[in-house]
This record gives sequence, structure tokens and C-alpha cells, in this order.
Amino acid sequence: TRPHGCCAAAFSTFLLEKTRVVRIAPGERNYHVFYALLAGLKPLEAAELSLLHEPAVPGGTLRPLGPKAFAYTSCAAEQPTSSSAAALAAEAKRDKAALRDIGRALDALGLAHYEQWQAWQVLAAILHLGNVQLAAKASPDGSASDTAELRDAAAVTAAATLLGLTADAVSGVLLTRCIRAGSDFVTTPNSAPAAGLLRDGLAKALYSRLFERVVAGINRSPAICGADGVDAGAAAGDGELSGRPFIGMLDIFGFEDFEINSLEQLLINYSNEHLQAIFNEIIFAAAQAEAVEEGVPPPTFDAEAVSNSSTLALFSTPHRGLFSLLNEECVFPKGTDASFSDKFAAANKDNPRLTVLPPAAGKSRGASFAVSHYAGSVVYSSAGFLVKNKDPFSEDLLVLLRGSKAPYVSSLFAPPPADQQARAGRRGFRGVVGTYASELDQLLRVIAGSRAHFVRCVKPNTFKAARRFERDVVLRQLRCGGVLEAVRVFSSGYPDRLPIREFVGTYRALVPALELPPAGAAGAATAADRRACADILRALGFGDGSVALGKTKVFLAAGVVAQCRARRDAKVATCVVACQAGARGLLARQGTREARSRQQARAREEAREREIEALAARQEAERAAARDAANARAAVLRAREEEARRREEAEAAEAAARAARQSASWEARGAELAAVNASLASESGRKQAELRAQLDRLTQLLRVAEEKSANLESALSQERAVAGAQEAELQASVSMWRDEAGLAAQRERQAVQMAAARLSQADEKAGELRDEAAFFRARFQELVLSFARGDGEVGPPPGPPPARVGGKAGGASNLLDGI
Repeated sequence: TRPHGCCAAAFSTFLLEKTRVVRIAPGERNYHVFYALLAGLKPLEAAELSLLHEPAVPGGTLRPLGPKAFAYTSCAAEQPTSSSAAALAAEAKRDKAALRDIGRALDALGLAHYEQWQAWQVLAAILHLGNVQLAAKASPDGSASDTAELRDAAAVTAAATLLGLTADAVSGVLLTRCIRAGSDFVTTPNSAPAAGLLRDGLAKALYSRLFERVVAGINRSPAICGADGVDAGAAAGDGELSGRPFIGMLDIFGFEDFEINSLEQLLINYSNEHLQAIFNEIIFAAAQAEAVEEGVPPPTFDAEAVSNSSTLALFSTPHRGLFSLLNEECVFPKGTDASFSDKFAAANKDNPRLTVLPPAAGKSRGASFAVSHYAGSVVYSSAGFLVKNKDPFSEDLLVLLRGSKAPYVSSLFAPPPADQQARAGRRGFRGVVGTYASELDQLLRVIAGSRAHFVRCVKPNTFKAARRFERDVVLRQLRCGGVLEAVRVFSSGYPDRLPIREFVGTYRALVPALELPPAGAAGAATAADRRACADILRALGFGDGSVALGKTKVFLAAGVVAQCRARRDAKVATCVVACQAGARGLLARQGTREARSRQQARAREEAREREIEALAARQEAERAAARDAANARAAVLRAREEEARRREEAEAAEAAARAARQSASWEARGAELAAVNASLASESGRKQAELRAQLDRLTQLLRVAEEKSANLESALSQERAVAGAQEAELQASVSMWRDEAGLAAQRERQAVQMAAARLSQADEKAGELRDEAAFFRARFQELVLSFARGDGEVGPPPGPPPARVGGKAGGASNLLDGI
């Protein structure tokens, strides 16, 4: 349905380095997923996996545990690759983002969130297993015994809970082992080292089974299998890809040589030896095929010098190779690493690629041997070879994990199908190296049936920094990646092979008398091209031993192209110098012409500037004359304005004097009016005093009359009422008079103000004021006389008439004053 598309994909596991889970080399890290798990979980998720610090005080803040809190990750935390705080912070940030990226990738591949969470639980359980501390139990006499005991029950409880087991069951399996004696089973205690191996074996088995489960789940996902449901993972696992077109990518690290090299490094380097052999074979085959196709005698190679067959035989030869001897020693009941080293050295003492080292020369305790690989000699320590090859995993642990209450954990250790068990029983013991060798053979068969391409990745420095090149680091990678070996192999014949037409077109300039022949069909080399190429090579002094002419290509020995390029560069340099001289002369002449043009333009510009300056001077003189005329006219105008101002000031002074005289007259008239008002006020005060005295006498008479005659009380009350009415009427009259007097004062003030404003009407207004004052005096006198005539006067009470003091006018004045 899709002839030009990718139908499916598959992943295959190859040499999973399980030892890294429990043991980290200095300067390295464990698998990245552990650090991502510790940095990327949310607090609630971390609490569920027991990955939080217990608070120092009740109710304190819970903090996530870091890599230093776990034995399997603390080595990398104590020896970071970069000592700067900024680098550590950036690394922690990348770890936090890594878990999010892993989750998104698994989501895209179709793995359910439940399965992802189960995987996180298994990883957390592995971390807790690393913190299980085992030590030799003290005997009654104080000495250490061969019995192991637990020192950290919390770690066992956390790991057991996450695995769906009980802490007692896990502790019992680690501290004891069950041995079958006849038809019975005997339980014996384990020593502390043995219990530690069981703990590490459990951690490695959990990680290995989990890794295989995740890879299998990815291979089953629709995103990998494709729309047609092809299970490429199953096909790849069974070696059935030969009938399908496919693209395979083998991602494997290059040559490894650490401070301490063990079985893992040996297997990786063995794989690289095989891949290098394939690479050498491809290079040789390509060189031979191209030479034959071009009609050139195939170059002679020193096959033994470039072959690594003796190195491969050191590992894979039956009965005396390392793999065979290691499996054989693992089967022996009392086999040790030392006995394996002795057998291996004795069986391969004639192999030039093996060197047995004394114990002092090794890089670690135990026997050591050096193997001469294509990239260099590597020293391996045989300590732990047997244990790593056996990959011990207790049958008690297997039974315990199969009975786990967590379905995901129990499924990881489910028994294989019966046919696989039968095949495993017939094969006998294979060990890690046997399984690895069979997987490598299967991979090599796939590569042999494919067209292989090689990609070499080289890091310029160890700091992941831009624009920084470390020669030693790059050289080591080139040597470990087999690049230097490939260069050596390829340069043993004719490393440079150029099309004849291209060679002639590139280097014909070295022979000026040579004419370039016409191109053949589609640029193919013709007989004339080959003759021209031969002429160029003879002219340059290259004989038959360093060059060979094929049908379409010229084969050049090492160094020939470099010499041709050097001579061509020298020729080109001579031509370039001549061209530069001509170009510089042309540029100089152009510069002279441009300088002359600029000088003439500058002279014209200066003349134009002088004309402009003269015109500006004339305009300035005209403006100065105009300013003088304007100043003269302005002086005349200022004189006229000054004269007008003096006239105005004189008129203003005269008006001010006239106003002053009028104001003096107004002040005199005002003083006269004030005197009249003062006389009126004194007369009014005298009258009021008289009325007040008369009122006092009347009040005394009334009081005497009240005491003498009680029967006249009603009559007096009536007369008092009448007197009250008269007093109210008199009060109204007095109020009216006071209002009129106030109005007169107001009008008097208005008259004074109007006199100041209206000089022409001052006399007339003063007459009106005198008339009004006379009117008010007459009116006042009329009021006083009307009151004195007895209008509304209250008669005296019965009895002797009161003495008259000052007449009726005085009584009225006293009455008014009392009111």
C-alpha cells in the first residue's frame, strides 16, 4: 500500500549494562531515568513512592529526596562532571524536564498511564533496595559471624510495599537461602556479602525485566507497528527480517578503556572488533571492486596487518576462547576468577594479542590480562567475571516475585512458555557471555545481509561547549571509533580516486602547453582525456608506482593529490599576484581621476562660496541702512509720544486738584451734617432720660395704688391692657422712626459717595439732605407733641393727682425711654 514509505519499526535490546544499576564508575552517572524520577515527580507522587524527606519537626515541610539519598545514585551525585553550581542547577533542571519528556514520549507510543506509573514504582523500589544495609551479625563473644542482618528496616519496608510484597518475606529471602537435600529443603543463613549479591541481583533483575517490558510495549504500539499491524519487534527478535525491506540502526558506543575494565567493557570491545572487521571488509571489497571495474590491477594489502581475526579468535574460539572457558568455569562447583584467568592464559599463550600481567601491574585486585585491540591495548581485571557471567538470581526471589500482589511485578517474572524452557534445558548453561554471543551472531547475520553504512560521531570537548576543540579528546575518539584504523587500511593502496576529466580540468594549468580535449558523452573520459592525464602526471614527475589510469578514474597513491594541490596553489598564487597588480594599478588610476575630480569640484565650490559671501555682505549693508532709517523714525515717534504723555499728565494733575477741592467741600458739608446729627442725638438722649424718670415715678405710683386698693385690680388690668396697646403702637412708631433715621443715615452715606462720584450735582444733593434733615426734625417734633397732647394717654389712678414734673412732654419722654 505504501511502496515508498516506512511500514513499521522495532527496537531490540543488545547487551543491557545491568551492572550500572548497582555500581557506577567514578565520574559517571547511573541510568538517567533514576535522576529524572527523583527530580520530576510531583510531591504527592513522590510521597506515594516514599521519595520524600521526613520533616524534622511535626507538621514541617516535606522535601523530595535527591540522588545523594540513595546508594545507587549517590556516587554520581558526589562526583559531578562539572563543579560549578550553575552547571549542577542546569543539570537538575534538565533531569526535571526529562521525566516530562519521557512521559510524553510514552503517551505518544500508546503506553497507558497505569503502566507508566507501575514502571515508576519498580524504579523507586530499586532505589530503596540500594539503601538496604547488610552487615555481619555480631556473635556473643563480640566477633563477626557469617550470618547477615539488616541495618535499615525502613528501606526494606518501602521496597517491599512498592513490589507488592511483605517486608518479612523480602528480609527472609535476602538473609537466608533454601537448599534441597534429598527430598527435604534446608534453610541456611546467608553471609553479608552473599546477601549483598542477592540484593544487587534483585535490583538488576527488576531493571532488566522492566526494560524488556517497556521495549516490548513500544514495539507493540500502533505508532511503531504501523497501520497494517506488522509486529516488527517480534520479527526482529526472531531474525525474520531477511524477507522484508528494512532500515536498521545500530547505536553502540565506541571502544571503551576505563580505569578499571571488566566483563562489560570486554563485551562492548568485542562487538566493536566485529564491527571493525566488517568495516575493513567493506573497505577492502569496495577498493578491490572499483579497481577491477576500472581495469587497474588490485592493490596489494597486508591482510594480516589490518586483520583482527586473531583478536576475535581470542574470545570466540571453541574450547579455548574466553567465552567458552568462562562458561566452563561457571559450571564447576569450585570455579574462581583466578582459576579462569589461569586457564585462559594457558590456552591462549601463543596468541600475540594477549598479554598476561602480574597482579601488581593490574589496575585492580585480582588477575589481569591485556588484549591488543584495533584501537589499542586494554587491561581487563578478571575479578568478578564468574559472578557477572552467572548473573545470580535466587530461585527463592523468583518464586517470591511471581507471587507478588502487584500484577505488574508478577507479570515481569512470569515463567516463559514451555517450548522456550525446553530449548533452554537442552542448551544447558549459557551465561551472560553465551547469550550475548548468540545475540551478536544474529546481529552480524542481519548486517551481512544488508548494505551497511557507518556514521562516526565525535565530540570536540568534554564540556559540551561551543568553539572549543580538545585535541586529545578528539584523537582518542577517532582511535576508539576505528577511524584511524580505517584511514590506515584505505591508504595502503590508492586512497585518492578522481574522475579523469575532473583531474585534467583541475590540474591542466600546471602544463600550459596542454590543450584541454573536448568532453565526451555526458562528460565521460575519452582516450584524449586519458592521454592528457598521463601527460600531466609525467610533467609533474609521478611514475607508474604512484599512479594508475583506469577507464574513467585516475588512482593516486597517498601524497600525490597533496603535491598536485600544492603546485596548483603555487601556480594560482602567481596568477593571483599578477591579477592583483593589474587590479591595484587600475584602482590607483581610478583613485587619481577621482581625486582630480574632487579637487576641481572643491575649487568650484570655493568660488561659489565666495560669491555667496559677497552677496551676503551687500544684503547686510542694505539691512543696516534700513535699520538706521527705522531707528530715526522711531525716535521721532517716541518724542511725539513723550509730548502727548506730558500733556496727559498735566491734564490729570489739574483734574486731581479739582477733585481735591471738591472733596474738601464735601468733607466740610459732611462735618456740618455730622454736627446736626450730634445735636439731634443729644436732644433725643435728654428726652429719653426724662421719659425714663417719669416712667419710674408712674411705676411707683402704680405699685402704691395696687397696695391700697385691691378692688381696682380689674380696672387697672383693663387700663394696663390699653396702656400696653398704646405702648405697642408707640413702639411701632419708634421703630418706624428708627428705620427712617437709619434710612436717613444710609442716604447720607450714599450722598457722600455720590458727591465724590458726581461733582456737578454736589450742591443740589446737599440741599436735599438739609431738607430731609429738617423734615425729620419736624416729624420728630410732631411725634413728641402728639404724644404730649395725650393721644392714647393713660389717666392717673384715683387718688391725689401725681406731681407734674416737666409737663406732658417730659412724661412722654420718660415713657418712650422706658419702652
